[in-house]
Amino acid sequence: MTKNNNIKEFWLGGKHTVNHALKNENNTIFKVFLSSKNYINEIPKKYLNLISIKSYQEIDKLFSTKINHQGYALKIRERKIFQFSELKKNIIKYNEIIILNNVFDDRNIGSIIRSCVAFNVKCLILEKNNFRAGSELMNKSASGGMEYIDIYLVSNLNNVIKVLQQNAYWVYSLDGKSNKSIFDIKFDKKSAFIFGSEGDGIKSLIKKNSDEIISIPINKKIESLNLSNSVSIVLSNIKKAR
Repeated sequence: MTKNNNIKEFWLGGKHTVNHALKNENNTIFKVFLSSKNYINEIPKKYLNLISIKSYQEIDKLFSTKINHQGYALKIRERKIFQFSELKKNIIKYNEIIILNNVFDDRNIGSIIRSCVAFNVKCLILEKNNFRAGSELMNKSASGGMEYIDIYLVSNLNNVIKVLQQNAYWVYSLDGKSNKSIFDIKFDKKSAFIFGSEGDGIKSLIKKNSDEIISIPINKKIESLNLSNSVSIVLSNIKKAR
């Protein structure tokens, strides 16, 4: 990530990621690089003066990690990220909320954002130290989903749980050791779901403060599911229940 006059900016890569970012009227775009003139007709007219045609290899060099940019890249100002104080004011807007505890893998977070948007979940809460807004891998894995979700960064998830419970949310922690199956729950209230890292799971105090600990029953031959797959299963089941 680079800085210009104290404005944080970074490069996004990938056809879907770039096209969705350009459609978001709230974004500030600085440059658009394309590897072919044939792609220009996909770009909104107001950004045509920002386009440069570069070789595929030149676009490769914009990114510190190897991503499949497909010949599309743009330089963008860092998007609005919300804080804990704003959650208290905005919480009425959301029906379902996804919370990540001790999850810091950029590709996983991006895939979870993609799953959230696919199932119309508009709120994701993460711990401050585990989120990198300019991550190339996260933005590419989200495949444009960053444009359609509110992301909140917090210092203490236990405080978040209290606020959720005070606002009539039922808070679930996902734990493979629980005997209570997600498929046996009606989900008739506003719901928040906490997911932990694939290795360490959810911290014990967070589970203790949750209203319920549930699991996704799977074949015992498989120890656990990929985290983004777990989120998708939960959200798909909620959609069915609603």
